[in-house]
Amino acid sequence: MPDYKATTIAGTAYTRAHQAIVANPVDGVKAISFYEEQIVNLGDEQIHRPQGGIQEPLTADNLQTEFQLLNPVDSTELGLTMTYQDVYVALHSLYLHLATKRDAAVAAAAEAAALAAAVVPAEPEPEVTPEA
Repeated sequence: MPDYKATTIAGTAYTRAHQAIVANPVDGVKAISFYEEQIVNLGDEQIHRPQGGIQEPLTADNLQTEFQLLNPVDSTELGLTMTYQDVYVALHSLYLHLATKRDAAVAAAAEAAALAAAVVPAEPEPEVTPEA
């Protein structure tokens, strides 16, 4: 028996990294893992299918491995390159930038709370009562 209401539709499919995890142990091998998914576009529907991934350790042997930088919109070459070490330095710098930004916001909130708590309420006006 044929499939009920079977149709043939046109679509596209491509693979992308949907998650990256950086392992940065104090001791041991540093590595980056990319987890991939296939995106299938069928008409107005988009289907996400897990596909596996890639892991690359950061070692003394590959620190200077160079790769082309690509435009994230259309993957055209930007005419620039980076090394694995450049990526490590960039991620380290981004972490410190974001941590410092977070810490400044937390400190500002704590300072505002301390100032609000330190505000001394005004003395109430003495009650005036008619003399008898």
